[in-house]
Amino acid sequence: MTPEQRIGQLLMGYVFGTSADDRDPTALAGNRTVAGTDTAAAAVHDLGLSGVVLFDAGGTGPGALPDNIVAPGQVLGLTAGLQGAAAIPLLVAADQEQGPVMRIRDGVTLLPDQLAQGASGRVEDARDAARVTGADLRALGVNVDFAPDADVNTNPANPVIGERSFGDDPAAVARLTAAAVSGFAAAGVAAAAKHFPGHGSTSVDSHLDLPVVASSRE
Repeated sequence: MTPEQRIGQLLMGYVFGTSADDRDPTALAGNRTVAGTDTAAAAVHDLGLSGVVLFDAGGTGPGALPDNIVAPGQVLGLTAGLQGAAAIPLLVAADQEQGPVMRIRDGVTLLPDQLAQGASGRVEDARDAARVTGADLRALGVNVDFAPDADVNTNPANPVIGERSFGDDPAAVARLTAAAVSGFAAAGVAAAAKHFPGHGSTSVDSHLDLPVVASSRE
């Protein structure tokens, strides 16, 4: 590979449009801003990206994230088009937790959030839920899930984790997180446990400001 191609393989970006060749004015403007290309396919091809992450943000103003997701068939067409533009097979990712954080909601299996799964204490519940979610994603061409949420929900004032966590016991959260990762793997989807260094102990939403964890390592 050329140096440019090697650099591209270090990058996972986002692209605008509901198809790989979407030329809607919003998609054109977004791709020109973030990638210097007209279409999502061109961004993948010209920059040699290692991956893309799909969003359902639907924003239109400056700095807005794209709205890539409308319906299951459309998502499959988008991911297939992006893979077709890639010289090296793409990582295609989404934030598809169970519960409140799901980028794709139509045509997929809706499952209880991680806190509800953690309440049962059964690792097989977390494993099975992840396997089902992973199978849904794989069928739509998504092969990386930014899940499970491995945070330990230790701060009652936390505004953003809550039911996204398996609970407040570190050992239990560790067991359930490991089980979920194995469930995703069984479906052929790579898991990405989050959030380092422990968003569950903060009182600030990191989308809005910078949380600081002042605890010692112990």
